[in-house]
Amino acid sequence: MNRVFRKYVEEKLVDSGISSDVEKFLIEAADRFHLSGDVSILIIYEETLNIYRGSVNSSVSPSRIAIHEIGEDVAHGLNEILSCDEITKLRRDSLFAIDDDNADKLIYDSYFDQYYGLEQIKESLEKEFSALNLADSDKLLVINRAYPDPVLQYFLQSLGGDTYILRGYREDVLTSGRIEISSPLESKDVGLPYPMNRIGRLIGNGQAIFVPLHPATLTSKFSGDYTWEKLLGRFSEPDESDAEISGVHCRVITLHPDIDSYGNLFMTVRSVMTNEHITHLISGPGLKIERMRH
Repeated sequence: MNRVFRKYVEEKLVDSGISSDVEKFLIEAADRFHLSGDVSILIIYEETLNIYRGSVNSSVSPSRIAIHEIGEDVAHGLNEILSCDEITKLRRDSLFAIDDDNADKLIYDSYFDQYYGLEQIKESLEKEFSALNLADSDKLLVINRAYPDPVLQYFLQSLGGDTYILRGYREDVLTSGRIEISSPLESKDVGLPYPMNRIGRLIGNGQAIFVPLHPATLTSKFSGDYTWEKLLGRFSEPDESDAEISGVHCRVITLHPDIDSYGNLFMTVRSVMTNEHITHLISGPGLKIERMRH
């Protein structure tokens, strides 16, 4: 698990409405480049890079995405490889031009390899990326968040069969309706009567649920290892906002499942009377992060 994914999971447990940058990148690329099928995703940061394996289902409109593998942080030496004085950089950059037929690609004549150490730079980049096996990807999406050097972009666009460089990415990409949700997650049983007895039937439901704050209920299972007491958290303690039925305190809540493209199932429990909420991670790859935190 890389640090960016860990940060995303930690932040989503606080603010359930957020989406990860990786999801937004893949959605924007799917729309811009009309992607379909399996996609490898390379994201370059200042000191590390991450590789994800995802897919785009273009048989529906709009297309939907899923992320199947989450790479670790891989240290790189790009800062050292690309480092030079400002004048040399300006001259080096001037040897690359935007392709008139494709504004997302650069053109370059290998004749210029003899200038400004470009041949050595290209050899160093080849060595840096060779162990990543990116050339094996049918489709490679590259998001370079740290080094806008044309020599790096030119090298990256030549890595795989179909390589796409996502530049000028937007911050306002919406993930709602764009996530490919697996059937096992949607059909996952929960400790509620029909018709709310499955995760898929809770999505967008928003119906008020009266949960008795009684030991028999609190110790019963909601889903997997989650009892109702664990799900309710601080809401499992009786207070003046509770409804009372036959002398038993009942916490009135709504449940809001959120399944992300990684296959994480988040569950937000909202107290109807106080409008407070708690978000849990019920299942998915992010649980490894939860275990590390505790």
